[in-house]
Amino acid sequence: YPVLAYFFVLRTQARRASLDYLTRLQRSHQVFASMPTNRLAWRHFLSFAETLLDKVLALAGELPTQQIHVHGREQILAQIDSGRGGVLLTAHVGNLEVCRAMAELRPQLRLNILVHTANAEKFNRLLARQQGPQRVRLIEISRITPGTAMELSDRVAAGEFLVIAADRLTPGSGRRAIVAPFLGAPAPWPMGPFVLASLLQCPVHLVFCTRRADAYHIEFEAFAERMLRGDRRTGRVAALAPYVARFAERVEQQCRKAPLQWFNFYPFWTQTEEATGSAPTPP
Repeated sequence: YPVLAYFFVLRTQARRASLDYLTRLQRSHQVFASMPTNRLAWRHFLSFAETLLDKVLALAGELPTQQIHVHGREQILAQIDSGRGGVLLTAHVGNLEVCRAMAELRPQLRLNILVHTANAEKFNRLLARQQGPQRVRLIEISRITPGTAMELSDRVAAGEFLVIAADRLTPGSGRRAIVAPFLGAPAPWPMGPFVLASLLQCPVHLVFCTRRADAYHIEFEAFAERMLRGDRRTGRVAALAPYVARFAERVEQQCRKAPLQWFNFYPFWTQTEEATGSAPTPP
């Protein structure tokens, strides 16, 4: 609590971003009893802190399996058993580390989590100590190069899965974003994860993991058998925009289910004017 209070008081931008998100969520879906105040923003921060503690338990394999419920298990198991790899799109909702339990679905399942951090190799060494043979691996991708794309393509061809968070812009990526509605207003979504998925031409699923009623719920959803890439005539933005809009809609659904578990503590909507493309309102 002292550590959390320190950040809540001094990180004014994060606190304001939390209150902005909670207010937009309330105006769109009335999930709270009243309009959010700093008291609710504090609970939002507290939810994030509790998630961090659960990450440690998840990495140590100490989360009881009876607290983890998997939805959409059959469709993802069918793809694993077929030997085909794919892309799992996710967001900063809930606790993705609990999805390490996905590695227990099948012994042959290999997960590669794409991250924007130089600490990926240190984290991989920690994972190796915790889990023995590496079935979950972090791959640092500050930018996608032809070499990176070839490596990821080889992993998918070998039946492995790539896990990509597709709801956060990296520094300087505002002009490589697509705008789609989110909680009643246009918001920028990174184009990169969708470009990568379209280049790999493999099945794409959504995966979210949130805590509800003292249990974690991992939800899989088939998203696209292949993503259309577009060409010079149709344009890449036009081809990817419908996928981005559908993804934003699914993230909004997760926010309604677990309103205090969307963890983007920065001015999410204010970068919209930098984005180059826009997505149609999802049906």
